[in-house]
Amino acid sequence: MQRQKTRHLSDIIRNIKSQYNLNHDLDKLRIKKSWTDVVGNNAARYTDKMYFRGSVLYVHLNSPVLRDELSGQRKLLQQRLNEVVGYNLISNIVFK
Repeated sequence: MQRQKTRHLSDIIRNIKSQYNLNHDLDKLRIKKSWTDVVGNNAARYTDKMYFRGSVLYVHLNSPVLRDELSGQRKLLQQRLNEVVGYNLISNIVFK
């Protein structure tokens, strides 16, 4: 058997991600994982669950006071979370 052209593993993974449209889902996962870094440990502790519907991020909080405080900082949080992935993935954040 003769060797074929060798490729870097990173190129193979990049091709697989684009072939199966995994980039978008992986970016959503990166945003969820970076939530604690963006809002801090205290605010993250009151976060029950997070999920996406389209480009809208829904965040369930168990503290009404924190919900009100984060609602006032919605655009700043949106900007910081979008910086994590490098493009505008989140169009809005809804706190529940």
